[in-house]
Amino acid sequence: MVKDILKKKISRREAISTGAKIGIAAGIAAVAAGVGGYFGGLSSAPTREVTKTVPGKERTVTQTIKETITQTIASPAQTITLTQTIAPEIPTGPIKIGVNGPFTGPAARSGADIKNATILAFEENGNKLLGRPVELIFLDDQSKPEVGVRAAEDAVAREKIQFILNGWHSSVAVALMDVAAKHKLLSFGHLGATNVVIEKFKKDPEKYKYWFKGWPTPDKQVMADIEAVKRIVSKGLWKPKNNKFAVLIEDTDWGRSWGEAFKMFAEQAGWTSVSFDIFKPEETDFAPIITKYKAQEVSLIGMTSTFEPPTASFLKQRRELDLKSLIFLDGLAWLANWYEITGDASDYILDGQQSVWAKPESKAFRDKFKQKFGWDPTPAAAGLEYDYARMFIDVVERAGTLDTERLIKLLEVAVFEKGVVMDRYKMDPSTHEVVVGEGWFIFPVVQYLKGEMNIIWPEKQVTKEFQLPPWLV
Repeated sequence: MVKDILKKKISRREAISTGAKIGIAAGIAAVAAGVGGYFGGLSSAPTREVTKTVPGKERTVTQTIKETITQTIASPAQTITLTQTIAPEIPTGPIKIGVNGPFTGPAARSGADIKNATILAFEENGNKLLGRPVELIFLDDQSKPEVGVRAAEDAVAREKIQFILNGWHSSVAVALMDVAAKHKLLSFGHLGATNVVIEKFKKDPEKYKYWFKGWPTPDKQVMADIEAVKRIVSKGLWKPKNNKFAVLIEDTDWGRSWGEAFKMFAEQAGWTSVSFDIFKPEETDFAPIITKYKAQEVSLIGMTSTFEPPTASFLKQRRELDLKSLIFLDGLAWLANWYEITGDASDYILDGQQSVWAKPESKAFRDKFKQKFGWDPTPAAAGLEYDYARMFIDVVERAGTLDTERLIKLLEVAVFEKGVVMDRYKMDPSTHEVVVGEGWFIFPVVQYLKGEMNIIWPEKQVTKEFQLPPWLV
């Protein structure tokens, strides 16, 4: 809008039209004539400066234009300044928004959930923002930070995207923070949870103010896993043969942050760490690790995986090799096809990073998504990103502006109360991370059984009591 306005030429008729508010300030310039007077006749051609102040939803623009005025006057040459207030020119082109996610690669199903949930959110708003059409530009990171950066930079250069929404991997989030800062792109709802995002933000809040983090750091959530263990042990539902535990994580920023948090809370609860292992996203052979855990007689395993190959492989090989440990696999149902790839090997597994479609609004979203796209959405990749897209839409529409600086201020105080996963969402203005707590962002701990998720913690939300895995009887 600014570019178009600044290029526009104004005719003299426009400048002095009835609708204009014109203030004229005449500055008299003496013309040297060599004698004590100025004789009537044609004056030299003075200039006119027209200053346009353009108020609008997005910003106010002031423009000054000089024109030559030819007139016959009997006074010294004058420079006339006219100030004109006119109606803003409203842009009509599409608003281009980048949507980040792993749309191909090992986490493509999560990417499909993100993509389709975002599409659905904007369709429900008529595919418009502030009355203008919206064009979503999908930034496929393929689960690789460097690929995500290239995709975002290309979208900035070629598509002129104005915002970035959503996203999945922590490592990609860390990399994209610099792209957002470089181009001053408001980036909202990315689910990259690693502590590195917060550390980076705190080092330079002004530089990274464009980034809003949609998933809390693992330490704010992993504590629930250990609290669930305390509950089932105290109720006599499980009697571990020892207090040995192991941590098994994917080689990502998310994995490392999660693993460190699990280890910390388990040790604080009196458990003893005997192994901390890392696997690649494409790993499928867990026999050596499982054999080691059996030899160490590990009672409790804390694991997280956001990739299909290692998730399915570990659970099936655990059963084949008869590993007798209670297992947390945080993030299992983030994979839209988790039961298809694991089957009953997922039975009795625990997960502290899931939600269930419990509310009427949640079930309505789930059913609408499945009807449109053909599969059951996950609460994390689909549900949360649907909520964040809708929160962004809501804030923009209420603000009536696309101005990045103003939207940042509004998102720091906004409360969104129409979520399908969480009841309410709010961003912490000191970190730009989603607020965690009862009534805000918080996940229960679930146990998987026959393709279903049953809440076993917290106590007041229990839907079915913890079932002791047959291999621990």
